[in-house]
Amino acid sequence: MIKKTLYSTLTLILLLVLLGSLMLTDRPARAALGERQLAQGAAGDIEYFVSGEGRPVVLIASFARSVSDFNELVPQLNRAGFQTIGVQLRGVDGSDLTLGGTSFHDYAADVAAVIAAEQLQQPVDVIGHAFGNRVARTLASDNPELVNKLVLMAAGGDQPTPKQTSKSISLALFGFWSESARQTAISDAFFAEGNKLVDHWKHGWYPLAGMIQGGATAASQTDSNRDWLTAGRAQLLILQASEDKAAPAEQAGKALAQLIPQRSHYVEIAKSGHAMLPEQLALIASHTLKFLSKTEVTLHE
Repeated sequence: MIKKTLYSTLTLILLLVLLGSLMLTDRPARAALGERQLAQGAAGDIEYFVSGEGRPVVLIASFARSVSDFNELVPQLNRAGFQTIGVQLRGVDGSDLTLGGTSFHDYAADVAAVIAAEQLQQPVDVIGHAFGNRVARTLASDNPELVNKLVLMAAGGDQPTPKQTSKSISLALFGFWSESARQTAISDAFFAEGNKLVDHWKHGWYPLAGMIQGGATAASQTDSNRDWLTAGRAQLLILQASEDKAAPAEQAGKALAQLIPQRSHYVEIAKSGHAMLPEQLALIASHTLKFLSKTEVTLHE
């Protein structure tokens, strides 16, 4: 009886380890564009990619995603005279992961470390997508001298993701379900109705990185320092997807524009969901380049 019980217990432990391994296995992204570099941050190595020459623009990707999500935008920025610096957040590809309590301020400090490593002598512009928008706003709040303009896509703030969409995101992130179920979940959570799920969004998911980012988001809701919400003194272009289920306009981009109308320019991108870039690249690139290229920006009254 004792041997049988021990065998059953060991079998259960092995099964749980196997299931945990499957759920937490990364689905590596395609390679990011640019020359690979490393900077040192508080958690260890920070991987980033430099492409082109000109005025620096820092790129920060979405929840549990790689900066390679910007691969289609990078050449357009480079051709327009901007140097892109794509930063991999903790736990994504070559950036080290810390399992301790991590806040938006820690991620912003990592980005600041990359800016310091590049020895940039001017404030940078930053493009942040979804979770990356929170990091970008925190960077501008914690280090206002480092940031000139922000382009924020899918700009969720401090409101929780709707429950059904949160479930779909979990399906996309963790590897326990069938590939068909995962792809359906990704389409539902990130893409507007009728828009095709592109191949590179089927991959490029980092579960452990996502869990730590989720913890940082949860911690921000009880953080006494709420200054990150208003992004320091930076000028903002807020690109809001018309069919964003994860960050609906009223609690995301539109709410932010109403919070700081004197520094923000709000644009709604039609026929797009939370993913945005693979859905409306040309329109997003046009608005982004117009905003970044202007010496002075006309903002809402």
